[in-house]
Amino acid sequence: SWFMLLQSRFVFCGILLGIATGCRITSLAMLLPFYFLLNGISFHQKQILSFLKISVAAFAVAFICFLPIIKTYGWQFFTHPETLGYPQLAKTIFKSTIGVFGVIGCCAIIFFVMKILFSKQRPAYEHQNNFMLFCISGMLIFVASFILLPQKSAFLIPAIPFFILLMMYSLNQN
Repeated sequence: SWFMLLQSRFVFCGILLGIATGCRITSLAMLLPFYFLLNGISFHQKQILSFLKISVAAFAVAFICFLPIIKTYGWQFFTHPETLGYPQLAKTIFKSTIGVFGVIGCCAIIFFVMKILFSKQRPAYEHQNNFMLFCISGMLIFVASFILLPQKSAFLIPAIPFFILLMMYSLNQN
């Protein structure tokens, strides 16, 4: 879906995003990072129309994917009848670090943070930079999703590409 967005094939981007949503409903949240990649924080009519094409296609395909579930269970499939409880803090920290990135990945993150913190030259973060908004919003969506229900490390996996891109961008600025 992201590749199709970069190729300006907006309807196909939305179709693929709708299919991804049919596999994991949180994929629909990618509309926000896609919006930032297209528009940043400005509003241009051409980009808004492109974003609407993506959104309509994504919602339509996602609805079609969920139609058998809706027909069988109704709209209650969005609710969780049993609460799984919030795991212990140590387990949540493990799942969100080593459980996702592994030991080598965690070492790379520590290196990245140290390099940014102790660098004499600061990254040139511009508040209107579409790419930065794309990376940060994509990462925060899945981190927030994990914080709300930290049952499995796999819920954070979609944040990894955004984090890697953010690291590369930040390290390139130094």
